[in-house]
Amino acid sequence: MNWSNVLDILMPIGTIVGIVGGLLGALTYLKSLRKPKARLRLSGEKKEITFTPHYYNKTSTKYYIVPYPDLKHFDRYHDVAEKYQEKHKHDNVFLLPFRFSNTGKLQLENYRVEIEFYGGIKNLSIPIEPIKFMSSWGEKTTPKDLKVNFSKQPQIVYSPEDEHPLNQNDHKDFAFLFTPHVDVEKIELYWRIIAKDFFDKGKFTIFLKPYVTEYDEIIPVYTKAEVPEGAETVEDLAPYTKQFEELLKQ
Repeated sequence: MNWSNVLDILMPIGTIVGIVGGLLGALTYLKSLRKPKARLRLSGEKKEITFTPHYYNKTSTKYYIVPYPDLKHFDRYHDVAEKYQEKHKHDNVFLLPFRFSNTGKLQLENYRVEIEFYGGIKNLSIPIEPIKFMSSWGEKTTPKDLKVNFSKQPQIVYSPEDEHPLNQNDHKDFAFLFTPHVDVEKIELYWRIIAKDFFDKGKFTIFLKPYVTEYDEIIPVYTKAEVPEGAETVEDLAPYTKQFEELLKQ
C-alpha cells in the first residue's frame, strides 16, 4: 500500500476527530453555564484570618486593709480597675463576616450554607437584633436567617427564611460572634454550600495570637483578722491604681 494513500485516508479522520472533540468541549462548556454556581468568601478575600484575644494572668493575690472611714484611696483603685475590666470584657468575642455569592448564570434555589468549627470554640452566638458590622465590602447588617447548632459540632447555618432564590450576580452578607477557648492557637472552619443542583465545600482557618495582661488581685478587708494566715498585705494602693490607669490609656 502506498503510504501517501494511507495519509490521505487518515488526515480526514483526524480532522473529523478534532471537530468532534471541539464540539464535545463546547457542549461541556455550554452545559456548565446551565448549572448553578456559588461562592463563600471570608472578609478580606482570604482563606485565613488572625485574631488577638486578650487574657488576664493573675500573678498574685494581696489584701488591703481599708482605713475606714477614709475610703477614698480604695474607691479610686476600685473605680479604675472596674473601668478597665468593663472596657475589655468583650476582648475575646470576635465577629466573623462572610459573603455568599451566586456566581453562575442561573438562580440559586433551596440554598443553605453550613459552617462547622473544629479546634476550640467556647461559644457561638448570633445577635438577637440585627447589628451593623464592618467588612472588606463596607458596612453591612446581620440578617435574621442565621441559626446556631451546638449539639454535636459547633455549627452556623445560613438559609433564607423566605426561601426566595438568589439571583445571578447577587450576594448575601452575614456575620456571627464566636469566643475561643483559652490557649487555642488555631480553629478550622469547614463549610458546605448545599442547593438545588449544586454542592461545594472548602475550609477557612482562624489563627489566634493572644495578648496577656498580668495583674495583682487586691482584695479589700476591714480588719487584720480577715487576712488569711501567710497572705501578703499592701498599705499603698497608688502603684496598683496607676497600673490600671496606664492600661486604660492603651
